[in-house]
Amino acid sequence: MNYFSCVRKIFLISIIFFSVNAFLINANEQMSKGEAELIRLTNNERTKAHLSPLQFNQKLMDVARHSSQYMADRDESAHHRPEGKSAKDRVKESGYCDHNYTSEVILTFPKFQNDFAKVLKSWMDSAQHKVLILDEHSEDIGVGMATSKNNKTFFTEVFSRKTPYVEYRSQATSSKVVPSPKPVASLEESPDFEDLEPLPDIADTITDPGALLVHLSVELSVYLNKERKKAKLNEFKADFTLQQLAEKDATYMASQNVVIYIHGNKSPIDRVIESGYCQHRYSSELGAVISDKRTEPIGQKWVATQSKIVLDGNFQECGIGLAYAKDKRIYIAAIFSRKTPFYSH
Repeated sequence: MNYFSCVRKIFLISIIFFSVNAFLINANEQMSKGEAELIRLTNNERTKAHLSPLQFNQKLMDVARHSSQYMADRDESAHHRPEGKSAKDRVKESGYCDHNYTSEVILTFPKFQNDFAKVLKSWMDSAQHKVLILDEHSEDIGVGMATSKNNKTFFTEVFSRKTPYVEYRSQATSSKVVPSPKPVASLEESPDFEDLEPLPDIADTITDPGALLVHLSVELSVYLNKERKKAKLNEFKADFTLQQLAEKDATYMASQNVVIYIHGNKSPIDRVIESGYCQHRYSSELGAVISDKRTEPIGQKWVATQSKIVLDGNFQECGIGLAYAKDKRIYIAAIFSRKTPFYSH
């Protein structure tokens, strides 16, 4: 090898070395140390659960940072904006994707002391947040943090994937594409109840209280749709707004230790309208309380005594919420409605 060949080789290696380092520096400059630590801790939890790590995405970072700053400017936590936009809307507007498989977790810490492990622990201790962080179908992540004038730090993590998640029921005989049947708690996109398969009787084996509520919610929805299918009716679709409202109603019932539909002089119809789900009054709600881990008897009772509601062919969507009372009993709230008004002639 002559002198000029050696010089040329060293020159090329130097260019590659500095290019790689420049890339790494630019990548690190795109996030703060705190943001990087949140992603690292999040991926640690996923690794423990034998899930693939989430990849940093700049567009999701921008959405998460904007969310945290929005909350800090107003000094209050909020998933939705005044115009009704959710995380999935903001992610689509960013150009990241055009589907709805997006979720968001937020948290507020007063006088935060850079203990990022405590932030992750708070999320992981909440069943509804944990299921989002450990969603096996999420692929990318964005994180944000911002501090308000009152020294509250607002944290946001946004999870999504560039392509929508679908699965084929029978790749050999059918090309029907359906949403994931995975049980979901407060996801920005919930699967249609009609696509959920009957769940195995595993309630007694579930030790996590939040996971049990998710399982029982799906179990009840599957049973109701099985009965509607028998009656040749359209099957309920899941709706995120109705789901949130049902969870709130179940929590209220549990706090009062009684199945009650009027909350502060407002009926279920009033609450559905106030939620922004619709502007008509074609809605209804059913409630129940159970001491064991079985929802099918509740479904059977509703079909037998409340068929005008659960077998109403004009209802299109449903939200089911569950909550624990202090005596460990579980309160159930199910809200039925449709986005467009129904007119009978």
